[in-house]
Amino acid sequence: MSSAGTLRLAVLSDQHIDTAISPASWTLAQAAFAAAVRAKADHVILVGDTFDCATAMLRDREVVERHLRTLGLWHRDRLTIVPGNHDMFHTPHHGTYLQRALELARNALSFDARGPVRDPVNESAFDEWARPLTRAADRLHDRRSFPLRKVVGHVALYTADTAPQRTMSCANGFWRADVDELLRAATPEADERRVLAIHHPPKPSRQTSVGDVARSFRAGRLTYPVAFPPKDFARLSAFLDDASIDAVVCGHIHTAKRYRWTVHGTAAKVPACMVGRTGGLTRSAPVIGVLSVPKRGAVTWREIAL
Repeated sequence: MSSAGTLRLAVLSDQHIDTAISPASWTLAQAAFAAAVRAKADHVILVGDTFDCATAMLRDREVVERHLRTLGLWHRDRLTIVPGNHDMFHTPHHGTYLQRALELARNALSFDARGPVRDPVNESAFDEWARPLTRAADRLHDRRSFPLRKVVGHVALYTADTAPQRTMSCANGFWRADVDELLRAATPEADERRVLAIHHPPKPSRQTSVGDVARSFRAGRLTYPVAFPPKDFARLSAFLDDASIDAVVCGHIHTAKRYRWTVHGTAAKVPACMVGRTGGLTRSAPVIGVLSVPKRGAVTWREIAL
């Protein structure tokens, strides 16, 4: 553990690894993992969209695991992995127009009246990949690794799958009632600090459907929903307060600016820290984040350029 009883959590997000379509994404991912090691992080958290699409996840997860093993990171005490929407769906950022169209066509194979749904094969494959990084006692569900509560030093790390069940939900995050119930039932210790790691930023979204996006486009102010629908956000905010969460780390938005804010709607003024450009998907320098959590006192956040 870091000096003076402070635990350092390295946060990596939105790496969008696809070794076949974008070898540069894998080169940058290796640089990010190396930076976390150089920062002497006590624990590393991948907060979603580790892979660029479900096909890349199925193909590259073993390559990523082997590399993390060589760095000494593939251990439950050193690493936690959180699912993102790209890990579950065929919605790539990399590749030519044709390559992306073919990938999206795979998504369309699971189409129903409400839009393409999450493929159970993809979901199970990601869960099985991340499962060795947890103990049975961490998992709050008999069949799935998420949500979970993992104790690392004096920090209890809470994680949840916030990715939509359907692509028609756009890029919003969801704080589901069953997830909320399971996490609330996890027994806390009196003297632990608590950090929530999720993919989507804990913000309220005014847009909850494709129709909302279309209406904003017609109005000349196109914005894309990337946060939580009102009911989900209210449920998440209540959880942050009731569970005495000290900080939230997240990704999802490929923002070029330093991003730290206080979660709206929480009485405890919970700080949220986002690092969405570990994969270099903006014009600014890619970064990793480091959240320092002392046994007492305020958490601190800094970013390290790659």
